[in-house]
Amino acid sequence: MSVNKTFYLLWLGQLISNLGTQISFYGIGLWLFSISGNIKDFALVAIIVQLARLSFLPFITKIIKKISRKKLMIISCMFGALCTLALAFILFSNSLSFNLYLLLIVQGLAATADAIMIISFSSLIPILVEGAQDLKTANGLFASTDNLILTISPFLGSWLSGQVGIKGILLCDCFSFFLAITCILLAPFNSKLVSKINLLKQENQKNI
Repeated sequence: MSVNKTFYLLWLGQLISNLGTQISFYGIGLWLFSISGNIKDFALVAIIVQLARLSFLPFITKIIKKISRKKLMIISCMFGALCTLALAFILFSNSLSFNLYLLLIVQGLAATADAIMIISFSSLIPILVEGAQDLKTANGLFASTDNLILTISPFLGSWLSGQVGIKGILLCDCFSFFLAITCILLAPFNSKLVSKINLLKQENQKNI
């Protein structure tokens, strides 16, 4: 597949970020269930994550029309890392029950950041990849790996929760953001690619 290095680096960045975030979601939900014995706590995490993504989806499409996709991916990745640090502070405070709703809010924000990352990259694929066959291959790669993450994340989250505990999960999540940002920063954007992105942005602004 004659796809440039930019595609692979951005794809790898969002893949790592998404994997770390998904594992964190499941790991934190299981950890809450293990200390409270209430399945409602685990269910609340799953519900909040999905609601945050769905409710913010219309706004994401407007945001990506105005901001550089690479910059937006970096911002969403950094925001996700900040959410992980906030989760660590909440989880290791002495009044978990009092901070449960705050934890859910932060989880929702982290899910939103993850959604922005994925949509920012997926909307770049037609620009990064030239040729109908290569575009099909690239879209297939993105879709298959995204589904794979959703499939294996519950297992990895539960396994890590039992093996390394909540501290290990949060450390893995932070490390995944570091790797993701590194991949995105290394992704080269040549003048031709920037011109195509700017042209698309101008066309989108005209349609607003």
